Amino acid sequence: MKKPVTLAFYKAKGSLMDKAIRIWTKSKYSHVEVIYSGKSYGNIPGEDMSVRSRVHSYNTNSWDLVHIDIDIDYFLEFYEKTKDYKYDWVGIFLSQIFPFNTDQRKKFFCSEWAAEACQLCEKGKGNRYSPGEVYKLAIK
Repeated sequence: MKKPVTLAFYKAKGSLMDKAIRIWTKSKYSHVEVIYSGKSYGNIPGEDMSVRSRVHSYNTNSWDLVHIDIDIDYFLEFYEKTKDYKYDWVGIFLSQIFPFNTDQRKKFFCSEWAAEACQLCEKGKGNRYSPGEVYKLAIK
């Protein structure tokens, strides 16, 4: 069943890592999360950036919000399957920085998880997308 979600794209100054991601991807976005029913889902910033959910408010000075309709059953099943998966540091460097298209199936980086959870890309191909590229897919 299709239901609305919101994709939240981080655009505030942030950390040195945020700046590096923006420079490398030539985008104003360094992070993306999915908001559904008052919770944020994805690689939530924190100690290990694992896939989880949280309650969070979004200041539009720091975040751009894009509303889309997705298959919510798929999304929630995908979240349950991938909950607590660790951040894919190897994948982000070998897929986004170097053209090796490396993917670790039990790990995700933020844009990879959001693209796959919202079915914005072919299954298993989310590692090809940066936050800026997910933004472009969402606004189509």
